Amino acid sequence: EGQKVTFDTEPDPKDTGKLRAVNVIPQ
Repeated sequence: EGQKVTFDTEPDPKDTGKLRAVNVIPQ
C-alpha cells in the first residue's frame, strides 16, 4: 500500500484462469 511497483503479467501455467506477476520492480 502506497508503494509503486511495476510488473508484467503472464498466464500462470498451472492455472490458466489466473495471471501471475513477473519481473516485479519496486520503484
